[in-house]
Amino acid sequence: MDPFIGRRAFGAGDRTNFFGRSTELKKLAGLCFSGSIVLVQGDVGVGKSSLIQAGLTEALARRADALLGSLVDVCPFPEAALPDHNPLTLALLASWSRGSSATDLSALSVTDFLRFRSATHGWAGVPVVAIIDQLEEIFADTRQPLHRDEFLDDIATAARTLPNVTFVLSLRSEYMTEFRPYSSKLAIEKGGSLTLRPLGRLAALEALHGPVTVAGLSFPAGVAEAIVDDLISTRAVPGSAITGGADEPGVDPTQLQIVCARLWQLTRRDDRVINVAATRAHAQNDAALSEFCAEVVDEVAAEHNVAGSELRAILAARLVTIQKQRIPVRPDRAAGVSPSMLRGLERRHLIRRLTEAGVHSYILVNERLASVVFDLGKPAATAAPSDVDAATHVRAALAMQSAGQAELAENHARQALRVAAASDLRVRSDAYLLLGNLALEDAGFAQAQAYYRQAAELSDQLRDQAAVAKLLGAIGRLHARQGRFQAAIEDLHSAVTRLPSDLILQTELAKALRSAGQSQAAAAVFGAVLAIKPDFAEALAGRGEIQADRGNAFAAVDDLRLLRRVQPSMSMRPELRSAYALALARSGMAESAIEEADAALASADDNGLIFLRVARVVASVGGSPERADALLRRAAKALSPAPTPEQLRDARRVIARTKAQEADTRETSLPAVG
Repeated sequence: MDPFIGRRAFGAGDRTNFFGRSTELKKLAGLCFSGSIVLVQGDVGVGKSSLIQAGLTEALARRADALLGSLVDVCPFPEAALPDHNPLTLALLASWSRGSSATDLSALSVTDFLRFRSATHGWAGVPVVAIIDQLEEIFADTRQPLHRDEFLDDIATAARTLPNVTFVLSLRSEYMTEFRPYSSKLAIEKGGSLTLRPLGRLAALEALHGPVTVAGLSFPAGVAEAIVDDLISTRAVPGSAITGGADEPGVDPTQLQIVCARLWQLTRRDDRVINVAATRAHAQNDAALSEFCAEVVDEVAAEHNVAGSELRAILAARLVTIQKQRIPVRPDRAAGVSPSMLRGLERRHLIRRLTEAGVHSYILVNERLASVVFDLGKPAATAAPSDVDAATHVRAALAMQSAGQAELAENHARQALRVAAASDLRVRSDAYLLLGNLALEDAGFAQAQAYYRQAAELSDQLRDQAAVAKLLGAIGRLHARQGRFQAAIEDLHSAVTRLPSDLILQTELAKALRSAGQSQAAAAVFGAVLAIKPDFAEALAGRGEIQADRGNAFAAVDDLRLLRRVQPSMSMRPELRSAYALALARSGMAESAIEEADAALASADDNGLIFLRVARVVASVGGSPERADALLRRAAKALSPAPTPEQLRDARRVIARTKAQEADTRETSLPAVG
């Protein structure tokens, strides 16, 4: 294993070569047992991920159940195959529980997941440290702010209600402006925080000498010092009040690893010393950093379908003066460089974001890169862009979709299809799957179904029945969303036939059957799922609703009460609370029924089923007939969903019967005349 890692962050497998952060690691490990939420912040490239992955997880190994997660998508999945979910929550849970089914995880909140893990993995009472690295990704896609708010509410709930859980949130300092409004909700001041800064000189020397010593080599006299001294720089912006973070001199850990990784490549394996002289340190550093900058710019250029040489020249002109000093550039004033390009360069540690008076700009991460990027714009420094293969286009499409750049993501997916060989079935299937997901974002259901079906046909040629089943499940759910329930049943049945072990697919089939008016068949499928897994939340919810609507009150109460125990967040959905209210009312628990009915109504929106159920609750507990009639009228006008004529007729009969019974009661209670 190479002792220096280059551009990437240190991982758990690099622990033996992780040096220079002992003080910060000791403080962070101590904070993990002092509060419910701990914040780790620092500028881009200062080593937050490395500290957590190579340092903290090892420090906690014998003291806590440490979960390492992030919000970065890792593989394509047909979004329409999943129940309604928060994509931020699903990304985090997938990273915490690799190998678990996305369909299973999609039904869980963060709070539910952590509660289940403690109960089922033997961790009850053991401290849990739940790590969320790169939290700034919640601000990457601004199209769905409700997802972000819901996600952070969930984190706050888990921290407040699960006493054995401590969250460690890693966030770039550049995003503190956006994050600050959530700080009080998350009670950050209670748990404490750690601000990570560039390496000091002694720490940087330790980071150089440590891995080399582990490898059995050494630096010639003065070389390590010369390398470090040449890399010492400040992150303050020359001639500006904007600092965007720490402004004391230090060494960028990423740049240190890049330089040393190149030196290691130049060193012969039979040498006992690193092959460089102290007098050549500056030139060696320049060469390594130049390769790094060119590589980063070419990657971003390829993602955005522009020539690498063109983007290099633009950046050299926008980010550096002719005196080779770095300058900030605003996205709206960076001709030729889109905001998405700037974010791509930021993610790769070439630039960082500054904020002043609510205005964002970008600047090279430190002074050391100014001359390197200036020279990058010279014709001699450019190279012909290499052809991009289909798999790279798919990865770029995933990255662009995650960043909220749907147009670029679609472009890359289409390019993947253009350059992929006819035999490259997996890449082509993934490209069609991504196009389906992108069409779904614009509510292009028919187009999404067409792309998913093409992906399914390719997966079928690969004999990947699991992938085919997921895609058919997605197609079936889209049919159901458009009210084509018979078509949904056909595709979902085909999916279940291919993957009978997938309980979510069976549950979706049951939902389609219920929507098609086949409630008895739906209840049977839900029952089959629960025979395999008695606490399967989606099936409990579905069967509980059917039991409540069909008048099997006690059975419905049993299902919905169990749902509250196994997945509280799901049980709080308004439609399930309305079903629970109806079951309680029919079981003689009037007070609890009214309480649940009122809670369901508070979030009913235009849900006709909720209005219908609450009308029946009011009628069942002897409430105001006028109120029941009013709710019934609202149900008849509702559209999301609209009750069926049969449901309305049944509710009217129940309410009329209740009115008649009340009238009889009043009549028999009148005093006899004469």
